[in-house]
Amino acid sequence: MLGGKGRLSAAMKGLQTRHPFPTIALHWIGAALVVALAATGYAMTRLALGDPGQFALYQLHKTLGVAALLLAVARLAAAAAQRQPRWAMRRRDRGARAVQAAILALALVVPMSGWALVSSSRLDMPILLAGLVEFPRIESLRAISPEAKSLVEPRLSTMHAALAWALVALAAAHALAALHRHFVLGDKVLRRMLPVLAAASVAAMSPAAATTWIVDPARSTLGFAGLETGNRFAGRFARWSADVSFDPAQPEGMRVRVVVEVGSAATGDGRRDALMLGDDWLDASGFPRARFEATGARALDAGRYEARGTLALRDRIRPVAIEFTLEVADGEARARGTASILRTEFGVGRGMWSGIQVVAPEVLVSFDLVARPAP
Repeated sequence: MLGGKGRLSAAMKGLQTRHPFPTIALHWIGAALVVALAATGYAMTRLALGDPGQFALYQLHKTLGVAALLLAVARLAAAAAQRQPRWAMRRRDRGARAVQAAILALALVVPMSGWALVSSSRLDMPILLAGLVEFPRIESLRAISPEAKSLVEPRLSTMHAALAWALVALAAAHALAALHRHFVLGDKVLRRMLPVLAAASVAAMSPAAATTWIVDPARSTLGFAGLETGNRFAGRFARWSADVSFDPAQPEGMRVRVVVEVGSAATGDGRRDALMLGDDWLDASGFPRARFEATGARALDAGRYEARGTLALRDRIRPVAIEFTLEVADGEARARGTASILRTEFGVGRGMWSGIQVVAPEVLVSFDLVARPAP
């Protein structure tokens, strides 16, 4: 949960706005497919009808088209699941994302129109993936009469070509705009999609970052808050330990292990604290320790991260996500964050307390950690 040394703070800005690796991989595979499809599409239409190489080019083009269709579906699923980073909401980035959305839409529509074109063709040629496996055609289009195909096929052919060249034009404009922003405007936008540039930036600006951190318990806090009969209460854990390893150049390699002495929880209200540590709630005597462990984190935007791990509390282990911010100065790091958990998922609040009318099910855990790199 902690970052590198103070000298890394400038280099970290580029890392914090880098896209995750799956997004980068899908992007560049898609770009390669657009180029390959444009090249094969142009070449196969320039060969004379009956040329021995034309059939092979057509089948290669179809294979690439099926790959592009499957990739477009995967990219749409990834885009739907990915949280929008704050840096992408700047006006300039909103325009770029609008173009990207149009490219993604065309990346889906173009291969679908090609699929429809092949399915309605009067030649009734199969779609052979890599010349070996037949890909199914759209049966409703295959079944139409030859007269109908003579009307549908040329229109689909014209539409497919127009959409394909629109995709190529948009992709080229997108690439030129990215180059202009990176080299002319100087906002280094290519670092988001070219991790090699981001890594080179860190290497050029700083020495290797420390990965093991020593948390200062005297200056750090671990707290919690909830609602009882609609009124907020808050408390702290007095005894806990944290083992933290984090490299800002590779947040996915983060490792965190926090062990909490459950019996050290206190809110300052004696009645509440006695109940809270009793059998129906935290059961500090039966389950004296809680443990949170996480491996890997991802940058959400500048200075903000998310890590997903597991929390072991009482006799339950459940997934928990934490979000935290990071400040680094003079070789000292400060991480502050929260995690929202449902106490009912851990069996906290039993018997007469199993309902949610008196004590709300949501509990907000918060932390404020100060640490220095291990010597």
